[in-house]
This record gives sequence, structure tokens and C-alpha cells, in this order.
Amino acid sequence: MRNFWMLTKYEYKKIFQKKMVWVMFVVLSGICFLMSSVTYFATFTKEVDGKEEKMSGYQWMTRIREEDKGLSGTPINEAFLSRMKENPDSVGGKITDTVGMMQMEQYDVQSLTEQSLYEKRLANVQKEWEIYHLNKEEKEHFQKLEDTLAKPFIYEPTGGYDKATRMMMVSALLQTLLAAVCIPAIFGDEHSLKTDQLTLCTNLGKGTLYGVKIFTGLSFSVITSMLLCLVSALPSLIVEGTEGFGAPIQLTQPDVSFALTVGQVFLMMFGMCVLAGVLHGAVAMFLSEKLKNPAAPMAIIVGFLIVTFFVNVPEQYRVLSQLWDYVPQNVTSWGLLNVRMVPAFGEYLYKWQVVPVLWLTISVAVTVLGYQFYKRYQVTGR
Repeated sequence: MRNFWMLTKYEYKKIFQKKMVWVMFVVLSGICFLMSSVTYFATFTKEVDGKEEKMSGYQWMTRIREEDKGLSGTPINEAFLSRMKENPDSVGGKITDTVGMMQMEQYDVQSLTEQSLYEKRLANVQKEWEIYHLNKEEKEHFQKLEDTLAKPFIYEPTGGYDKATRMMMVSALLQTLLAAVCIPAIFGDEHSLKTDQLTLCTNLGKGTLYGVKIFTGLSFSVITSMLLCLVSALPSLIVEGTEGFGAPIQLTQPDVSFALTVGQVFLMMFGMCVLAGVLHGAVAMFLSEKLKNPAAPMAIIVGFLIVTFFVNVPEQYRVLSQLWDYVPQNVTSWGLLNVRMVPAFGEYLYKWQVVPVLWLTISVAVTVLGYQFYKRYQVTGR
């Protein structure tokens, strides 16, 4: 065991000796931080008490946060809508944004009622079912979920977790680039630098050497994924607050029927980003060992990432479209709460239940297959 940790330390030393690793991590961390905090440093002109005032994004969000705290626990019901009608300016915070998202369209405050508000929201939810071609049983399943949701919704400030969740999408994307650049060298450098003949002739065995490299690559990928997520999420949580962890997800995503909270979705997204890091790390190391150099895996991973930006499988091709949705970049781009399910063992599994099993299965499969290549590889004379 001592040899295992000694070799792991050596593998990490090889990683951190590369200036590119440090440059990439610092640059990508900086991008995550700027993307999540740039609006707080910008200057805006806002109308306050009938007067236009210039203030920073931080000052504005601090003001909104205080207004939201005063609205915490407010039911979005007829009484609240009547208050909006009588004096719209008296309603601060982001609660009016929630009302707008529940309808997904422009609306006239004066004609708005509690019944029409929730009917429009349900119509938008059912429209999603049609867009994704749900069958009769799936629609009935989601209708049951709808019937269990507590209504009217109780408003809670959710700005911090909402934005932090969206910002983690950026970190998941950038972690792919970090994995593509840093991880393939764990295997590829030995082949490209011709040092494999030294490492493979040690008395530790190929199994131990392979296990060390896999552990190093996966742990590096997991740790960097977590760090990038934290850099992305913390500015929003610090400025906009951590209130609303237990608020219903319908306050930020009104068109979903799941009985989840804003905090649960935040943690799920964090977990998906980490699992995506595991998958990227495993695939990068497999390609590196198979292709025997670090450059080709980098090109393949970055190329596939670019493809995901431009390729979309139409929803009418249900199976292909659903499989394409399980690609990490699609999952972490607000695709986590997609309504398409997978039937299994007489039950329906949601996307966030299927994806971890699928990604971990692929990670284990390519790791085992990679070991077969590593075990059979023989150094030839040079």
C-alpha cells in the first residue's frame, strides 16, 4: 500500500510539473469566477422610489435580497395578485419574475387571477409533454405528480441557489477542457517520451501501475470539478444569499412537475458535474492508452465538445434524442429535469436517476477495457 501512495504522489508530481496544467486551471477558474460575478461589478441605472439612480450590480442585488426576505412565506394566491393589481410598485424582489415565468408570456396584471395563473402554468407543463412526445402512461404519471404539488406556491428567495446552479453549467463545460488537456498525459507521456520501457519492467506489476494511474486521473478530475463548481457557485451564494434551500423548484422552473426543492436541484447539479468529471477522466485515460499519445485524446474530446454545441437530435426521434440528452454537456445545460423517462422493473426512472448509473457504467467499462490494452502492451526495441 505504501508503494501505491508513493507512486500516486509521483504521478501527481508529473501533472503539476507541467506549466500548462497550472495555466489552464488558473485561467478556467478565472473564467468561472468572472462569469458568475461580472454582473455584480457592472453599473446599472435603476428606478428607485420614482427616481433613476446609478448603482452597482452588487448594490442592486443586495437591495433585491432584502426585498425578497420581506416577501418570504408569501402565497402566490388571489390576495397577492390583488395586491399587485392595486399597487404593482409595492411588490419588490423577484416574485413578479416568478409570476411571469409561470405564464411564459406577456400578461396584463389587471386581468390576472389565481385560477388563470395556475391554469396557464399547467398548460405550459402539458405543452412540454407534447413537445417531448410522452406516451399516455407517462402523461398520467406526470399528472399524478402535478396533483401532489402543494398550491398555491409559497414564495421564498431563491436567487442565490438559482444563479449558482446555472453557473455550474459553465464549470462543467470548462472541466471538460481541463480533463482533455491534463489527464491524457498520465498514460500518453510514457509512450511519447519513450519511458514506458522503464516503468513496465518494475517489480510492482502492471496491475498496480495501472491502478495508480487510474486513481490519479480520476481523483484529479473529481477534485478539479469540485473546485471549479465552488468557484462558480460561491459568488452568487455570497451576494444573493443561501435562503430558499427548501423552496419548491417551481419557483425557478415553473414548467416542471417534480416535487423537488431548489436546494435539491442545486446539489444534484453539483453531483452531476462531479460525475461528468469522472466520465471525462476515464474516457481521456482510455483514449490515451489506446492511442499511445496525449494529443489525440485531447483533439477527440474537444472535438466532441464542439459537436455538442451544434448538433441537436429532433424530439420526434425519441430514442436517439433521449440518448443524445445523456451526453454530459446536455445534462448539465438545464437538461437535468427533462420529462422523458426510462421504464425499468415496472417503474419509471427519471433522468437524474439514469444518468449516474449510465456514466459510472461507461467509466468502469472503459477502465476495464483500458487495462486489457495496458496489460497486453509490450515495449518493442527502439
